[in-house]
Amino acid sequence: MVLALARSVSCTSGYVVIGNSTQPIGIISTTVLGPFVFSVELSIVIALLVTIPVFIYEIYQYVKPALYPHELRAVRKYVWIASILFYLGMFIGYYFVFPAFLRISLFWSCLFGFVHLLTTSGFLDTFIATLFFAGFLFETPVIIALLTQAGLITPDMLSRNRPYIYFGVLVAIAIINPDPTLISTLLWFIMFIALFEAGYI
Repeated sequence: MVLALARSVSCTSGYVVIGNSTQPIGIISTTVLGPFVFSVELSIVIALLVTIPVFIYEIYQYVKPALYPHELRAVRKYVWIASILFYLGMFIGYYFVFPAFLRISLFWSCLFGFVHLLTTSGFLDTFIATLFFAGFLFETPVIIALLTQAGLITPDMLSRNRPYIYFGVLVAIAIINPDPTLISTLLWFIMFIALFEAGYI
């Protein structure tokens, strides 16, 4: 699915054309066991995504006896919101962000006339990092709500320090971004701004 979405970018006479692909993305294995390792790692990631709700439930049951009533209400309120936002972020990363990264990569390959080949490890590492990065980024509103409820921050504090927060997050995204290009960094940053403002409201 991801490759099919990205293949709508093609190169014709030095230009990138959105439409029928004449410049497909190729994935190559540089090791003997590359395809096997690829399938195993992908299976592990899928299994982890499926079992995350079970892990959350087990952790909740473990800490539940130690929580005060008001803490228990907060956990019940935010844990499911956080889970939904995490999966929503991964959905956005899978269907929109990662294909956009591939389009950007194809664009530059076409400009320089490169043959666009990806290794199995490079493709999977970037793919997994993008999904989880998007998932954790979508936790921004929940983190803001929890810190506010705990009294560690206030809406006025966020408003006064908004420029510094934006600058710090932009630097952090540029450092840990799975695809450290200017366009992808700005894409992540725009998503953070939207989520930050949603949490602030």
